Amino acid sequence: MNLSSSSKYFITGFLFLLIIGGWLRLRNINERPMHGDEANQAYQFQLLWEDGTYKYEPRDFHGPTLYFMTLPWMKITGAESFESSEKLHFRSLPMAFAFLTALCSLLMLDLLTRKGALALTGMLMLSPSMIYYNSYYIQESLLVFSVTLFIALLWRFYKSGRLYWLAVAGGSLGFMHATKETFVISIFAIIMAGVFTWRKQLISLNTKLSGKGVAVFLGSAIFVSVIFYSSFFTHAQGPIDSVTSMTNHIGRGLGITEFPDHLTSGQGHTKSSFYYIQNIIGHFPRKLTSTVKDIISNNAARPITEFLFFALWLGALFFIKKNKGRLAHVHKFFFWKTFFLLLVYSLIPYKTPWCAQVIIYSMIATASLTLIRSLGTGKPAVKWAVVILSLVLFIDMGRQGILITEQGFSVSDRNQYAYSHSVLDVESLASRIEDISQVSEQGYEMPIHFFTSEYWPMPWYLKKFKKIGYWENKESQFSLSGVPVIVTTPDRTDIISQIEKSHQSELRSRLPGYWLQVFYREDLWQKFMESKDKN
Repeated sequence: MNLSSSSKYFITGFLFLLIIGGWLRLRNINERPMHGDEANQAYQFQLLWEDGTYKYEPRDFHGPTLYFMTLPWMKITGAESFESSEKLHFRSLPMAFAFLTALCSLLMLDLLTRKGALALTGMLMLSPSMIYYNSYYIQESLLVFSVTLFIALLWRFYKSGRLYWLAVAGGSLGFMHATKETFVISIFAIIMAGVFTWRKQLISLNTKLSGKGVAVFLGSAIFVSVIFYSSFFTHAQGPIDSVTSMTNHIGRGLGITEFPDHLTSGQGHTKSSFYYIQNIIGHFPRKLTSTVKDIISNNAARPITEFLFFALWLGALFFIKKNKGRLAHVHKFFFWKTFFLLLVYSLIPYKTPWCAQVIIYSMIATASLTLIRSLGTGKPAVKWAVVILSLVLFIDMGRQGILITEQGFSVSDRNQYAYSHSVLDVESLASRIEDISQVSEQGYEMPIHFFTSEYWPMPWYLKKFKKIGYWENKESQFSLSGVPVIVTTPDRTDIISQIEKSHQSELRSRLPGYWLQVFYREDLWQKFMESKDKN
């Protein structure tokens, strides 16, 4: 098959953008310490991988797609066991879903146009927040993919009327539900955007939808969801819990604090209504001159900003009422979808920065169409100004992507995406405990006791050790003088008083402002110091 010159240029440009995006995401993927949530997700996967079974836990966890998708991914990436697995094995999975999200634009090529697809892919690959969270072992990248695929498949069905597109769209809806409960917000935004954009077309859609079509759509959605929540039909309670647990998630999202002891409230994550907008625009210091210098030098004092997306999203207001046709309609659809996503997420008190990924993608889709439509109108001088300004901002986003993945800045409190992130010292602590075990006759059988409820992500780093006890806030019911390693907090005087004479201690940081008091049995500490002197 002979490709036209325009097709060759499109394919080359598309692949080039994917390569750039891949490099930005992979370059330091193993450098950033594991976040506590990442480590917790990895532990949930460990239960599935090592036990061969998984039961959906509705209290504090999201859907199971992340864990089931990780099973084949571990084979693809060559991980032989959980103990030998590395951060790359886990973080590369959501990165792969980011590339699948980019490929979804090919299903909407006749909607977006080639220029729109390239602009969308470029913004997606260069977005600092996307770069940061696409290498986070959490559900967000899978959710963004399934929502995007859902929209693309509905478009393919609308255009062709073929049931297999509707069946796969239903499957993507089921995948959404099995990924994260917040999918309902995306569905609400899609429906509202559809009503605001295609009132007449939605009426005509009834001619393509039959009772059989509805049954196929809902059947495939339910089937996929049940497959995951039931752990492939081995846990009948899972699908039921996925529905009944919504009250817990809604309460947490609304910031309700009165939860049973076994549930976690969302009080600690309550933010202002402008939290997501502030993160997108960036946190700018007061002095303009120093800010400009910091941006030019791309140092750690600069604001991380995606203002281009926000400005082009607002710029859509100048276009959505102008002209008719397919491109104008899809432009309007993504504008309203972004609006309703931003509205609902902003009104919910519970906020974490990664939840904004569905907003960012929708904003990027709108921004890409604003950009290409602005190039299609106006004087040549205006077009060149738009091109040059966009290129400068694109290049700067790439520079931000490099900065945001640097080891130090990736966990800095100046980085708005490093939310409650583990500091670099957790890896130093893990190395220290590893060194202590090497001078112990017990090796990885060496007992380690934690007397604190705030220990994540340490279980990830200590995954080779066989005898770790997590006593959280309980009081010790046995003598601790013989325990090789004890991890607690400076306020646990009841623990410290028992071991301050039999152990050496050091203060370690887990999170900014949160300290761990680590105790090593005196004889092991002396052996460790002697081994250091010899080396």
